[in-house]
Order: sequence, then structure tokens, then C-alpha cells
Amino acid sequence: MKQNLFKLWIEYFRSLPLRRFPRLIPLFLVVCTATPSVAAVIDVTTYGAIPNDSVDDSLAIQNAIDAAPANSTIYFPKGTYLLADIKINNRSGLTLAGDGSTLTILKRSGDYPNIVELNNSTDTLITQFSFDTNGLVVYGGFALADIKRITITKNRFFDSNKQPVGGYDRFAWVFRRGGFPSEDILISDNLIEDLQLSVGFGLRVRIERNTVVRPVATAGIGVFSDNDNTPALDYTIQNNLIVDPVVSGGGIAIHLDPTNNNNITMKGFRILDNIIVYTKNLNGSPASAIRLGTGNNNQATTGNVFDDIVIQNNVIYKDPGSPYDFGDVNAIIFGNSSAIANFKFNNTNVSNNRIYYNGGWGLPIVDIREKGVNYVESKNLAYAISSDVMPPSVPTAVTTTYIADNQIDLAWNASVDNIGVYRYRIYRNGVANSYSTITSYVDKNLQPRVSYTYTVTAIDLSGIESSQSYPVTATVPSGTASPVAPSNLTLK
Repeated sequence: MKQNLFKLWIEYFRSLPLRRFPRLIPLFLVVCTATPSVAAVIDVTTYGAIPNDSVDDSLAIQNAIDAAPANSTIYFPKGTYLLADIKINNRSGLTLAGDGSTLTILKRSGDYPNIVELNNSTDTLITQFSFDTNGLVVYGGFALADIKRITITKNRFFDSNKQPVGGYDRFAWVFRRGGFPSEDILISDNLIEDLQLSVGFGLRVRIERNTVVRPVATAGIGVFSDNDNTPALDYTIQNNLIVDPVVSGGGIAIHLDPTNNNNITMKGFRILDNIIVYTKNLNGSPASAIRLGTGNNNQATTGNVFDDIVIQNNVIYKDPGSPYDFGDVNAIIFGNSSAIANFKFNNTNVSNNRIYYNGGWGLPIVDIREKGVNYVESKNLAYAISSDVMPPSVPTAVTTTYIADNQIDLAWNASVDNIGVYRYRIYRNGVANSYSTITSYVDKNLQPRVSYTYTVTAIDLSGIESSQSYPVTATVPSGTASPVAPSNLTLK
């Protein structure tokens, strides 16, 4: 096997134009040092995928993926690729990597709604892409089922051909019902625009530091039952920002869907430190900021469990300049059940959540119906505001896109803010270094053979600064310029 992989490497490098050879050296080092065995890098362009040519690349990309051995990287150089209905089944240890969420775009082509389908696979990493759903009207996106150990990080999901809002969900990522619950899922530091994130039927799930803007149509971040006899256990939904959810459930929803599902277990949820922002009039959309339970408490069910749920330190923010009306929503944080629905919220703690608003709307902050054993509710407070107090979202997907003998180029996903992002501040080795008004920066006059660590913040028009992004570190080489391949390819 090692001999075959070595031959694959030789054939791959022989196929590269000389100008692209330096780009793969850092990627070769990353992959080879990440595992003691030889690993392969499969460049999709060597299988005929050509970026930016307006020709569908699905067949070439499918062939590249099918040819990739276990524990290898399928690499997409910068550019836009047209594809849909890519199948990745029964695979182990694959990394799908682009050159950065601002540089490598996978754009849906044709009528098939799913860009990629990943099934029955283990130890997967998907990083540094933009996924363009391109006119999606229902479901679609990146669909997954029967997954064990996956990290989805530093990506952007958007729609370049946005259609009018309809009555169906439109997915960025959707974990579907399969033969068993997907396990050990990390979704972090992604930007999702005009789409929703759905992760049902899962065990040990972390959804952290994502920015979700204008999601439709059920929830910004949703965990739904999907069918009878499905568990959702041990979820952490933390430090996410959700802006203007055009949804029927909630900015964050933990729900029976459909409402006649039975024997559903929703247990071990931590909904912490999230921010849900309303900046415009959403036509009275009847959605709570955080919603649990059922959409119809007159629907009789049996065997459903909602247990061990903590909702703490979340911020719900209604912009002072927004005419937004919550409509006929029951409460800002709402747990919906009844004697007919036949389940209680046991071991539930709702505390230290803050509501900022421009006036009073008369709605309760918290309404948890059918409180069960060990229910705690405390210190949920509302504050009237007349000026901006909200920082922009933290920049996500900070990436090195080019390294030369005296410079490092950076790029990141755009931040969002209720009144607008003014500029970005770049920190080098922990010290504020410079500013940029765009989502990239070139740091020049650097020293060779020296490592530099960068973080980025966003500053809004009121001068309020976000928290710092996760760091990225790069070392300046000595000698010729070296465009870099994807960095930090680590499955967490």
C-alpha cells in the first residue's frame, strides 16, 4: 500500500506545472506530519476540474474523490467550481480542503438540490470553502447521515442567486436521519447566509462560534426529531450569532418536527452565550428567539423526553432603530408543551439571559410550559436601550493565503453588525498592528524564518469592537515566494 501511495505522489507532482509546485510543499508537510503513514493529496484539477470556466465539474470531482485512498486530502485550488450531487460514501479519514473561504467556491450546478452527500463515513474534515447554493428553493445544501467524527470549520455558505422566501427549509448543513445517529460532530467558525443549520439525530454535537444571517424557514440553528424513535443527546450550542431569523420556530429551536413524533429523546443540551439579533421588520414572524418542545401542543404524543437542558447567558437584541415586531409569539424563550402533548421539561435551567430592546413589547421573557422536576428559572432580565450597544460578530475563517520571504497575506469571512462594520483590526503576536476596510490584509516587511500569529477583530460604526478571532500562525520562509495551501488541517 505504501508503495502505491508513493507512486501516486510521484505521478501527482509530475503532473503539476512548475509554477504550482511550491504551493503544495506546505500541504505535503502538513499532511505527512499529521499521520505516521504516507498520506495522499488529490488535487481535483489533475482529474479535469477547471475552476472559473462555467463548465460543470461534477464528474471530475467525483472521480478525484473516488480515487482518494483513506486518510488523504482532496484539495481544491482557488477558483469557482460548478458541481452537484457529489457522493461520498463509506469513507474514512478524508479531508476536503480549499484555499480559504474567500478563495475556493463550490457552486451548485443544475437542478439537484444537494451540493454534496456524505454518508456512513468516519474521521472527516471539511474546511476553507465557500459553498454557493445558487438559487436554492428547498432543502439542499451539504447533506450528511451516519457520520462518526467530523469537523466542519472555517467555511462560508451563501446563495448568489437568492430566491424569494417560501415555505420550505433551505439548508447549509443538514444532518439527516440515517441508520444510526451521527456522532462526535464539531461545527465551528463558519459564516452561513440566507440558509439554516440543521443537526438532528446526533450524539455529542458542538455548534460553536458560527454566524448565521437571515436563516429561513424553521430555525437558524435547529435540532428536529424528523421521525419516531430518534435521539438527540449531548449538544453544546455556544457563542453563535444569529441575525434576523425569518423562521417559524426560533433563532435556536429544539423541536418535535413533525409534531406527532413519538419516543423522541432530547437530552443534555447546553445553549450558552449565543446572541440573537433583530435589525429590521420581519413582518411579525411569530418566532421566539429560543424555542423548545412542539409547534402544536394540541397534538397528542407518547414517550417524548426533554431533559437536562440549560439555557444561560444568551443575549437577545432588538436594534434601537428596528421596527421589528415579534408578532403573536408567546415568549422570547419559549418551551411549548401541554397535558395533551404529554411531556415535561425536566432538569431544566433558564437563567442569566438578557434582553435588550427599544421600548416595551409586553411579552414575557421566559414561558416554559409543563415544568418538570428540578426546574430553575432566575435572573432573566430585560433592558431598554436607545443607542447601539452590540459589537460586530467575530471574524471567522481567518486564513493565510500567501507567504513570501517578507510578507504574509490574510483573509477572513465578513463580520456582520446591526448598524454596519466600519473596519477590521489586525493583531500580530497579540499587539494591534494595523487596520483593513476589506476582508483581507497584507503584512509586509517581515523577518525570514520568524513565526507570526494573527487575530482579527471587527469594529462597527459606533466604534464598538468585537472579540478577537481564533489565531492563525505562519512562518516566513527564506528565499522565493511560496503561495500556501490550506493551513491548520486538523480534525478536532
